Amino acid sequence: MFGAKSELFWNLTLCGCITLAAPMGSFAEDSVLVATRKALSEVAEGENAAPVSGDSALSPIPQLSEQSPEPAEQPAEEPIGQQSTAKQAAPKKAGTPPASTKAAAAKKPSEPAGDAQRVSDGSPAKPAAAEPSEPVGPAVRVASAEGAAPGDLAGAYRAAAAATETATFQGVTPGKTTAEQLASQWGDAERVSAIAGGEVRHYSLPPFAGVDVLLHNGVVKLVKVELAKQENPDRLAQRIRVDHIEPVSVEDETTGEALGVAYPEKGLLLLLAPAGADGAPQFVTHLAIQPEDAEAFALRAEKRPAGEYQKRLADLERAVSIDKNNSYAWWMLAQQRIEVGQLVEAEEAALKAMALKPDSDAFRLRWCECLAQLGRYDQAVLESRKVLDSQQAPRIVRAQSLELMGRLAALGEAPIAEKAIGFHDQAIKIADELIGSDDRRERLAAQQLLLEAHLATAEEIARRKYNDKEEVVGQWIGRASGLAEKMIEDGEAGLEVRLRVASSALSALTYLRPAKDPSPWIKEAEETATLMLADSQDALLRASIEWQLGEVYFRALQIEHTRREPKNALRYGELALEKLGSGGEVRANSPAAGLLVGELYFHLGALQAVHLQNHEEAVGWYDRAQPLLEELQPESELFVPRRYGESLVSMAVSYWEQDQKDEALRLTERGAELMNESVGAGVLDAAALAVPYGNLATMHKKLGETDEAAKYNELLKGIKSQSNAAAAKNAAVPLAKAPR
Repeated sequence: MFGAKSELFWNLTLCGCITLAAPMGSFAEDSVLVATRKALSEVAEGENAAPVSGDSALSPIPQLSEQSPEPAEQPAEEPIGQQSTAKQAAPKKAGTPPASTKAAAAKKPSEPAGDAQRVSDGSPAKPAAAEPSEPVGPAVRVASAEGAAPGDLAGAYRAAAAATETATFQGVTPGKTTAEQLASQWGDAERVSAIAGGEVRHYSLPPFAGVDVLLHNGVVKLVKVELAKQENPDRLAQRIRVDHIEPVSVEDETTGEALGVAYPEKGLLLLLAPAGADGAPQFVTHLAIQPEDAEAFALRAEKRPAGEYQKRLADLERAVSIDKNNSYAWWMLAQQRIEVGQLVEAEEAALKAMALKPDSDAFRLRWCECLAQLGRYDQAVLESRKVLDSQQAPRIVRAQSLELMGRLAALGEAPIAEKAIGFHDQAIKIADELIGSDDRRERLAAQQLLLEAHLATAEEIARRKYNDKEEVVGQWIGRASGLAEKMIEDGEAGLEVRLRVASSALSALTYLRPAKDPSPWIKEAEETATLMLADSQDALLRASIEWQLGEVYFRALQIEHTRREPKNALRYGELALEKLGSGGEVRANSPAAGLLVGELYFHLGALQAVHLQNHEEAVGWYDRAQPLLEELQPESELFVPRRYGESLVSMAVSYWEQDQKDEALRLTERGAELMNESVGAGVLDAAALAVPYGNLATMHKKLGETDEAAKYNELLKGIKSQSNAAAAKNAAVPLAKAPR
């Protein structure tokens, strides 16, 4: 597709001249998920299990994999936010979540001042009686105990009747009123100051201290009103009838001091007096009115709580409709689309951001994330390499690119996949240094990156062969859980990070042998999802939660299948179907989502075939799985299919039992071909080929095709010899390294 494997290997191993430590664990993956002949005979003792007959029995064999760890730095323990829930201790074992000491739910982030009431109809309002000034919210504060509203401000100020229209001040509407209309309305200005491309007209309009009007190309662009007396911002919003609009605090990026409060739909900004040294609250000193501004909508979207998906999208869509050249709004829109699973739309937004600012490494990386999630792995590698090679890339962007490269490397053949944990380790080291940054955006990004890199490392270790990997996986997941709970406690994230940890923990558990009881992590996920759903009516967030629960139940199905608990597995499978169905509508263009559903169908069929010996029911599920698994496989030089070939071999057994011989042969031959590729790539032990070769020998013998049967019997003998030699060579299994 986008280059030979040698080029991809170069890109994945020499990015930015990074030195990556060699892995310490065996990488080849074992066939252990669905039982072989020996394991099937053991299952026969269980409920609804049937014994398997002699050498002619066919064996289903999907497989799993093992990975090795690299050390990571201890995350910084610095407070970074505002919300509050009880902090958790990290789990000591991979099979259990932290002890249940969490608060019932995280608090919502503080809302800017003002309760929603009504839009101004242009009529004057009676001034409110003076009251003692009090703080009105985290973003807006009053400056002193004095400061009543000036004269009849509400009567002088005319807001537009519609909430989406720019505010009007004494008959003047920025963006609409011309210079001639202004002169007709207000008469001659006291003085006029020339500026580039226009002028500023200065007026004296009692009871205000002064009014300045900026004109550009003969049209009013801005009206700035200086109040005669400072005003409580919350009370002022009510008096001028904009308190029904969600405001956003405008702050100094360095100090965090509130500079003003914007009402995006009205183009209105309440400017605040500087904060005093004693931390006294602030008053409004000026009003600034302009046409709707894309920056205000983008800022409000950025500051919204993470779970307000619909409102965020609405703000960002509005921002880019106002200003199609706002690259930052397009960049944020791409991220929001990724979060809700709208990947095609996400890439469109990312490409628009890049077109406007092609030198931005952050914008390029956002596109890389879209490429990776769309299954265009080769292009994602090449573009991520450009970010790592850039001399201008901010450190947090470089760390994010390393983490993405780790996820991409894990998809490749053994020499490439061996680099995955090294990439994650490099990302963790950089993020550790940025976790205490004064820049909130950078700090949040570092926190999220540490969480994802720790979870990815845990899953990679779980896939490798280690004697002590259960304990070490538990330590990595425990570290991630601690990070997530601190983010929640400090107000830097919501409960979504707790759900993310539970889901990733279950994914890691699917690789552990002996398999662990998944119920503690399932309970953690269910309780967290319940709290999130009870606290939000956002349809996109609810769909996202449902989808994540579907993933959780799918992993539980896999684990219970391995534990030979068919009743539990079937129950979790049914729950997975329900949740993925209700949460998957917005993910229609996501290849990964389609593959996940295909894998679910396959595992439901495998349950019927292996544990219940119901091959007719199994074939029904396999018929649904095949189109998704076949059509959505990535076309990539990098990607090595790990489980797909073995899934086909397993499905073929049921087709054979249902007298669909041709389909059984086709699936087994195709599965053997894919498994050979995986063996050649070093991600699957050659011993795994014994099952498809043995099955093909049996199938051809029963069909009277003795020559073909003999061919596969010879291949089977060769595989057994190779397996014995490999077992002697790899007898020693190393210990995994825990996180630093």
